[in-house]
Amino acid sequence: TLDKDIQFLIRKELIKYQEIFKSKGSAAILMNVNNGNILSLVSLPDFNPNERQDISDVNYINRVTKGTYELGSVFKTFTFASALDEKLINLSSISIQ
Repeated sequence: TLDKDIQFLIRKELIKYQEIFKSKGSAAILMNVNNGNILSLVSLPDFNPNERQDISDVNYINRVTKGTYELGSVFKTFTFASALDEKLINLSSISIQ
């Protein structure tokens, strides 16, 4: 169910922001919530499997399927989405610390 055009655009954006933030890697997954189809799954750094020789660098993992993340980092997305869905916040809401 991957969409090559969406995959290309998401990869392009991840590369741009990885350079801005000087991160070791990044990942994104885009899923159709109506049917569960995965439209895009990108993990950086990546490589061309046709040109792969011998990669032993641990940075070349699939960060979506093999990455380990603290639960708080993952659940922030769901908390934000729920607040939007319940109309408790909107895209122009400002956080007061």
